[in-house]
Amino acid sequence: MLALLVMAESPRAQAPSRDLAQYLDALGRLDTQTPSCLDVARQALVTRFKNGHPDGEQALRAFRHYYLARMKEQNAVFEMPRVGDLLVGTVMAPGPAVDPLKPLAGLARLKGLIGDDLRSRYAAEVELLKRTLRWPFELDESEGFWWFNPDASWLAEAARQIACPLSDLLIFLSGERPTAVVADAGLRVSWDSLGQRIVGWDRFVRTHPDLPETSADVTPELNRYLSYYLCGLSNSPAYGRDTRILDSALRASYQRFVAENRDSSLWPFVDGLVVVLTREKFRRTPAVEQYLSRPDSPSPCRFRQAR
Repeated sequence: MLALLVMAESPRAQAPSRDLAQYLDALGRLDTQTPSCLDVARQALVTRFKNGHPDGEQALRAFRHYYLARMKEQNAVFEMPRVGDLLVGTVMAPGPAVDPLKPLAGLARLKGLIGDDLRSRYAAEVELLKRTLRWPFELDESEGFWWFNPDASWLAEAARQIACPLSDLLIFLSGERPTAVVADAGLRVSWDSLGQRIVGWDRFVRTHPDLPETSADVTPELNRYLSYYLCGLSNSPAYGRDTRILDSALRASYQRFVAENRDSSLWPFVDGLVVVLTREKFRRTPAVEQYLSRPDSPSPCRFRQAR
């Protein structure tokens, strides 16, 4: 199955070479119940396919598929009701604040009856989490839900030794984390940081148009960023709810975008938006809403009520 997935997504749809076939076979024989399977898979990848091997990209794609499959399996742990109860109980316990991304450390520090009760009542879940958190994934949390994301830096360690367009993506992504962009329907970064991130993602799309992962992974994420940037979020509105005036930091970011990124494919739309906003004194008027809702917008906004 892994071989079929790799060949289907590869720009070179042909039977795998001997090296690639042996690598795919080795992946299929690894023990998927232990984190060491990923270390072994990564080391075998680098050993066999570094230094410009012609099948390096297909092998790297197979390794990434294998990695993401293990992540999906381990994410099932966070869907267990008792694991969720333990994590929420730990974070919400009275006393010093607990970092939701370091729940076991917080649990170990909980004193008194509450800490003793959680450790005793959820002893099996504590041990399960200890094993789960050893995997080389990145823990994330929002509104009382936990999940794993890929650890981009961990993946990039192998990608740097295999020169190919997919390596470019994994190395690029390692520079975009660990800062998450949005949590709890609000920005975790500044408007200007979001604008500069959009510039980088747009540049990657333009320079790697034929990479399968560009359309599968990069473009959808870029579109989400554009939606935040052009339309705002519930807890980070682009315009004042009462004043309908554009956020001053977002206004400055739009102006910087237009001044510094004329080569971006998004420049014409953002430049046009700034022209309309300037004419409308940076208020969200019907003219601004109409512009943002245009079908040719890179990310059309939907307004509940046009005025």
